[in-house]
Amino acid sequence: MWLCSLPPRELAAIEADLVRAGWTFDDVPARLSYPALFAFIENLPADSALDRITDPQTAAWTSGVLVPNLLAEIGYRLDILAWQQSKDGSKGRRRPQPWERPWAKNKNKRRIGAGAIPASRWEKFWDGGK
Repeated sequence: MWLCSLPPRELAAIEADLVRAGWTFDDVPARLSYPALFAFIENLPADSALDRITDPQTAAWTSGVLVPNLLAEIGYRLDILAWQQSKDGSKGRRRPQPWERPWAKNKNKRRIGAGAIPASRWEKFWDGGK
């Protein structure tokens, strides 16, 4: 059978897609006929595990994984275009900042507990700012 000739990663991906649909390879041919299995594999959606392994770039675009980053970049570029037409842009000051990405660490945010408190400020901290 041609399924046995597939690489283990692709077999595991097909099994994951089958499980997502409520089946396993153990259901073939009792509950799921071979023609039905082949039709299932042939018509997997773009967000299937098999597509993510066989064509990761297309799967990333069609599943929407890249969309938030793309939208943030487009928004930032539009901010730059608007800024270039302003007085600040003509003088090269107050350039817009890139849009925050939820997965990127923001270096400008102040963190509580980021470092030791100097002894000179300890009493004020301990008393709650009194």
